[in-house]
Amino acid sequence: MRWARVNIWQGENIDCQFTKVYDCQIIDGKIVANCSLAGVSRVPYFKYCQTIAIYENGKIDFNVNGKVREDAFFLPRLGYEIALPETTNEFTYFANGPYESYCDLCHASKVGLYQSNTENEYVNYVRPQEHGNHNFAKMLKIGDLTFVSDKEFEFNVSKYSTNALLIAEHVDELKTDGKTHLRIDYKVTGMGSAACGPGLADEYKLNDKEIDFSFSIVLN
Repeated sequence: MRWARVNIWQGENIDCQFTKVYDCQIIDGKIVANCSLAGVSRVPYFKYCQTIAIYENGKIDFNVNGKVREDAFFLPRLGYEIALPETTNEFTYFANGPYESYCDLCHASKVGLYQSNTENEYVNYVRPQEHGNHNFAKMLKIGDLTFVSDKEFEFNVSKYSTNALLIAEHVDELKTDGKTHLRIDYKVTGMGSAACGPGLADEYKLNDKEIDFSFSIVLN
């Protein structure tokens, strides 16, 4: 109710958000952009500086440093979503696996080197929803790209977009769009909710106000 565009009075409208770029410069050979994220007709909930450095060997460094609005509701996730060709559906990773793992749903998995694909990552929940996340990640190799970080990150590889999962009420309504959807996240909020039982404990909410997220992409 507080994330989506449910009514005109409440909610951050992040199901229809957009990015605003205030300025973009080249500083010391790096692309530096000052930006914000906001839902339509809402005050920005995240203001940040994004720095991208591209090297001759094809390596690309990403850094996002910013602040979440103090009175903003906790976020479902924060990161990047990339659409890849449907044929790019197999990957290798060093993270929590082989099962899906979230900050409040991870004790069935352990950190290691695994291989998987979009079919194996899909979890056939009665109502289509978030699935297939892996936390404590240090490396993900998919197609011609390898994602690495000195810090931990979270990732998700799915044949469904976040919007497809949002609008489908039943399994037979879930549609693919001919792409592989890759999500590289700073953090992802836990899976628990008040739908059946108590609400999500504060320790499992993405409620950070100071964000510093870095990772690199290396061409294979």
